[in-house]
Amino acid sequence: MLNLTLIPEPINHIPRKWADPILRASTAKSLLKSPNHLLLALGKPPAQAYVLAHLPPHAVADILTLYTPESIRRQGYARILLQVLITHAKNAGCTGLTLEVRLRNHAAIMLYQSLGFKKVATRKAYYQNPTEDALVLTLNFS
Repeated sequence: MLNLTLIPEPINHIPRKWADPILRASTAKSLLKSPNHLLLALGKPPAQAYVLAHLPPHAVADILTLYTPESIRRQGYARILLQVLITHAKNAGCTGLTLEVRLRNHAAIMLYQSLGFKKVATRKAYYQNPTEDALVLTLNFS
């Protein structure tokens, strides 16, 4: 297991080596300039794992992306990021969290469910390259 540490405060810039296959770096950079967006990262700069979310007060927050490189998956880093994000979302006054995940991403689905996320819907052909359905999962804070 690598010894990655949580960057203590949310960061206000995207990591130099943005490798997320779902969310382009330019989109993430624009989102991060918008109100109520939060980027948490693990690792010494440059960040190696990160989560980007929209945390509107008095509403359900949206996890826009959670990325860990394949070389450090299944070592607990995504769980750490999610646990810290849940704390930030509660402190921001959010009522819950929601996200989409590829239907075939069984490891991620098990992680989310272990943290209390529940399936609320399926979005047909949500992902491209390859085309795949997404599960919509929600965690309510009430």
